[in-house]
Amino acid sequence: MELVKIEKKKYWVHDDWYCKYITVKTPSGDYVEFPCFRWLVDDKEVVLRDGKALLPKDDKTTLVKQHRHKELENRRKTYRWREWQPGIPMSIDANAHKELPRDIQFDSEKGVDFILNYSKAIENLCVNQFMHMFQSSWNDFADFERIFVRIKNTISEYVMQHWKEDFMFGYQYLNGCNPVMIQKCTKLPEKFPVTHDMVADCLEREMTLEEEIEAGNIYIADYELMEDISPNSTDPCTLQYLAAPICLLYNNSQSKILPLAIQLGQTPGKDNPIFLPSDGQYDWMLAKIWVRSSDFHIHQTVTHLLRTHLVSEVFGVAMFRQLPAVHPAYKLLLPHIRFTIAINTKAREQLICEFGIFDKANGTGGGGHVEMIQKAMRSLTFRSLCFPDAIKARGVDSPEDLPYYYYRDDGNRVWDVTKRSEIVGVWGVCVCVLLDTFIGGGEPGQSPGRDAMRWLILTLASCPYPGSTHPYSHNPKALAITLTLASCPYPGSTHPYSHNPKALAITLTLASCPHPGSTHPYSHNPKALAITLTLNLICRFPSFVWDVVCIYYDSDDTVQKDEEIQAFVKDVCSFGMQDLDCCGFPKSLKTREELTEYLTVIIFTASAHHAAVNFGQYDWCSWIPNAPPTMRKPPPRQKGVVDVKFIIQSLPDRGRSCWHLGAVWALSQFQENELFLGMYPDEHFIEKPVKVAMESFRKRLAEVSSVIKIRNEGKKLPYYYFSPDRIPNSVAV
Repeated sequence: MELVKIEKKKYWVHDDWYCKYITVKTPSGDYVEFPCFRWLVDDKEVVLRDGKALLPKDDKTTLVKQHRHKELENRRKTYRWREWQPGIPMSIDANAHKELPRDIQFDSEKGVDFILNYSKAIENLCVNQFMHMFQSSWNDFADFERIFVRIKNTISEYVMQHWKEDFMFGYQYLNGCNPVMIQKCTKLPEKFPVTHDMVADCLEREMTLEEEIEAGNIYIADYELMEDISPNSTDPCTLQYLAAPICLLYNNSQSKILPLAIQLGQTPGKDNPIFLPSDGQYDWMLAKIWVRSSDFHIHQTVTHLLRTHLVSEVFGVAMFRQLPAVHPAYKLLLPHIRFTIAINTKAREQLICEFGIFDKANGTGGGGHVEMIQKAMRSLTFRSLCFPDAIKARGVDSPEDLPYYYYRDDGNRVWDVTKRSEIVGVWGVCVCVLLDTFIGGGEPGQSPGRDAMRWLILTLASCPYPGSTHPYSHNPKALAITLTLASCPYPGSTHPYSHNPKALAITLTLASCPHPGSTHPYSHNPKALAITLTLNLICRFPSFVWDVVCIYYDSDDTVQKDEEIQAFVKDVCSFGMQDLDCCGFPKSLKTREELTEYLTVIIFTASAHHAAVNFGQYDWCSWIPNAPPTMRKPPPRQKGVVDVKFIIQSLPDRGRSCWHLGAVWALSQFQENELFLGMYPDEHFIEKPVKVAMESFRKRLAEVSSVIKIRNEGKKLPYYYFSPDRIPNSVAV
């Protein structure tokens, strides 16, 4: 039995039927399951195949080949490309949510009505009395608490209390809502003429600014993309302003990121001064507020909207157009496309359209946000969506240099579990747990012993994999030591090595080896250091996407000959990304490794990375001065003229503040009945090997969640946005 046909007749006005699967009992008594997982509407006929995932080469009969071809033919007529705005990723051809195919609509359109949800949020936040008070300024900073006190949480309250402090400003570049702007500064740009004398009082290592740059201690955040973006002019009663600042950052001796200098425009000159921590209190405060406002715009429009929502829609539309339901890649990706096209269509209908909600409170409303996306497309490359590559490209991949960059560390963990991971990484995590158990937690610089251990762990994590030219990488004894250590889990584990005194002794001995220069008795022990050097990455274990790929593709040649996966990849590049020369999206895939990476990018972007840059919006942006959605005064052109009154008048008025609060609250909430990463209640796969891979995936995700939870214990600023138990499967909000 190869096919089952379902016919539905329309009898009532609303008689749509969602069919999960059909089970057929054969004459021999066997049961065959035919998955459906789609809506049957009106007078509709659906032809189903059994649940086994098959590549095109696996279809042997003319009947199933014709069915496969017809399914895609019909899908391409239903899922059509359309250019919403010139120069941005293509979207689905639909003007409203109700025009979408029923299979990709929300179950209830009411639940994703932005106007209704934002209004409800404003009412729930008890700020609805202010929402129409446009042009009405707040009186002072304390006045902002009138819309804040009822809705505070651990992080947002901490932000409110410490937002003026330099350490809080710098910390957000690592673990805030938009932790993708910071990059290593290897040379000061000519457009930002900061001198040593300007910042000498802020440097702690008795080095010049140039020496600090050479030592890798200086970072930069450049908001060049904001230059010449049109500010919101939809309200003739309120002038709104934008800036394109540059911010120099310093990694001090306690591994805290602190601002050194801020220039609020891209062209240096007398009317574009460089603001410094040594300037007047309000000059420096306003300069930082302007940077935070520009960061908010980049986050909302580029980091969040473009690089998760719009990109995921491109993958989704191409998937429906080029991959039949029987294809393993379709079955793998479908849960990670769930509701993405629907939420984006609703956004184009109500949120980012002309005269939409975005225009009410955002300084880039009225068209500026479209200009930003068009400019940002120049840097949107496929490699920039590969998480480890993006981290490395910014020069922030070294845990030794930035030991408290949890966005990077947790993101790498989830990426590795999804794509493929390495044993030494898991062991390193185990040692972290041991360390926190025996030494205790705390903030950077408070525990030299723990910081030293962090240094060692991170060194181990950077050891190369097989094929490395490292002198110890092919040492048989080193291999033996590595594998033994790799099997030493954290206390409480049921692993057979967990109660082995020798194994644990080795682990703890290494834990006591501090970084070079320490006075610890082991620090100059050649044998101890030798053991550290031999902990090279010797063994890999496959992870989720790689597991699934290898089940269906036995060789690279199989990938190359899969015309459907090749058509999918080409459709993404040639149509979805409009074949832009700068995008670097592949038009074909040649190896299983390339296919694994490509599928991982899709899953990671739609799930983990969207979660990391979306669900912290209320935490970090609800205190308005920390993330102003618009500014009502132009950037200052000289020092010494700013006071508190000027700053308050620069910040959003009462009405825009309330719409902003409603937005960040609504965007930070999970969907009702949310499905988190690794949850696949719809059994699109019936093969046992895939189910085993899924179960293994869930277990490894749970381990990552556990490690993150333990690390966050006792922290005033916990970082949990990459915790798998808080990562929805798809972009759906």
